[in-house]
Amino acid sequence: KLMSSKTRGQTMKTLDMQPSRRQFIQQLGLGVAGLGLATNAPLVFANSTATLPFRQNAAPLLLHWNENSLGMSPNALSAAKTAIENCGNRYPDAAVDDFKLKLADLHNVKPEQIIFGNGSTEVLQAIATYAAQNNATMVEPSPTFGDLNGYCKAENLKVIQVLVGQNFEMNLAALKKQAMAQTGSVLLNICNPNNPTGNIVDFTTLFDWINNAPGTHMFLLDEAYFDYAQTNARYKSGLELINQGKDNIVITR
Repeated sequence: KLMSSKTRGQTMKTLDMQPSRRQFIQQLGLGVAGLGLATNAPLVFANSTATLPFRQNAAPLLLHWNENSLGMSPNALSAAKTAIENCGNRYPDAAVDDFKLKLADLHNVKPEQIIFGNGSTEVLQAIATYAAQNNATMVEPSPTFGDLNGYCKAENLKVIQVLVGQNFEMNLAALKKQAMAQTGSVLLNICNPNNPTGNIVDFTTLFDWINNAPGTHMFLLDEAYFDYAQTNARYKSGLELINQGKDNIVITR
């Protein structure tokens, strides 16, 4: 799973070996494999459809930006105020290191497997740069979240899109066929659940593909909306494969 840090002023060296998550993070100067940020918090649903006081006459919520209709958690608001009062004049390095330790423990990974980013889009940009240095081809369904596509095109990467089916289901067989037709490195962009269609990719089919893919194929699993899918029996996070030691997966949240 991957989030990223800033790489301004750094030159990322091209590797002569096949790409992997480990190499990607090492090129960022941060260590080993990568992981994402969201916690496995239980789902909580509002028990009333009444408009909350702070939402009265407010602008519409932009759900595609993950805006929260219930407002900021009082606990989170209190923690933010405390942090500003006590640490607002300090660099947050020590606090970030402590947070990384706690997050690693939560996801059962090593701290060096986590990279923070200014939103997952910063990570997507870093992944596109890494893919370009390996002369990779990017393969993705269409439609899907478009930022990686834009970053890859800016890096002059070849981008192959495979149309979703009639019910907006990803055609994994067609995606795999396109990936196998490439002679070099391949970056597979799998947004699960998919944005904007909301469809879930069945984990048994996806995991089988990842487990048997060539070493030159790296899978980006964009799990920005994984919270909404956890109760679906067909869904599993790719974190399970990372915990098993798979090194060809990057997960963003």
